[in-house]
Amino acid sequence: MAVSLPPAKLHPRHPRALNCKPEGPAALAANATLPALETRSPILIGGSTVRSAPHVFAHGDKGPAIHVPAEDLPSREQRAVEISVAAFEYAECIQAMGDPLGIQKMFAAQLASLGFTNFTLVEFSPDPKTIERHVIDNQMPEEWGQRYVQNRYLAYDPVIMELLANTEPFLWSEALKRHDANKRQQRIFHEASEFGLNEGVCIPIFGPCNYLAWVTLAGDRVDLSPRARMAAHMMSIYTHNRLVKLVRPKRPPHATLTEREADCLRWAAHGKTDWEIGEILSISENTTHWHIENAKRKIGVATRMQAVVGAIAEGMIRL
Repeated sequence: MAVSLPPAKLHPRHPRALNCKPEGPAALAANATLPALETRSPILIGGSTVRSAPHVFAHGDKGPAIHVPAEDLPSREQRAVEISVAAFEYAECIQAMGDPLGIQKMFAAQLASLGFTNFTLVEFSPDPKTIERHVIDNQMPEEWGQRYVQNRYLAYDPVIMELLANTEPFLWSEALKRHDANKRQQRIFHEASEFGLNEGVCIPIFGPCNYLAWVTLAGDRVDLSPRARMAAHMMSIYTHNRLVKLVRPKRPPHATLTEREADCLRWAAHGKTDWEIGEILSISENTTHWHIENAKRKIGVATRMQAVVGAIAEGMIRL
């Protein structure tokens, strides 16, 4: 049986409230400069009180309260629908935006509606010749970032340890428990809370050739409902993909593979050895190895598996 939901009021930071219209070339120019975002907006997740502080969600201990009749309050189900709609419309909207700063502002606004007041987006891409680490965006408190680097917390931060072992989004508190954090590790979280970072979500993003990026979202009082976490996950991935495309220098196109190099990689993708590939293609084992080494050199990777993944990602081969 179909269920009709009442029309939901748009949050001031909702993409539609920002008049985002991501269709057509004209939309790109229209979205180049976003309207000024409000710094304090009431939002409701549930209960009978709306607070004016953007990071407080019906916890009842900060900000001037505005009492609203219970019958006027949206249900949790409606709130979940609003979160989903806002996340999907945000993802659609930024595809038509060409201004990285505008995307960052809109991302921050969407996160604020879920209680996340700070975030950072970092990519880490090991390369056979160099190790590249690039901060795409950082909206963490500057003083906290300086302390984190100076004290070398990266070396034993449970969040980083969990990031290297987990492919799914996780909470800071979950990483703390899973790694049985000692006092020195717990100190990182205690100090972070001094800057209003009481809880965070870390979202790993993986790519070809050992590419790794992560988005960390944090705040004082965040919405950790399943729908909010899924929305944050989706928006983070779309934001990462769009910002990387806009801010990363365009790489020169890879040299094209020869037909034989592509054939060898294609069979390597199926787990065939050099000898087996040689038998299939009626060439020697040494010739097979030579073709695969040439392909690795052209793609700029160290192993044949990286070559296979890179060739697929670049559209050089199809399985």
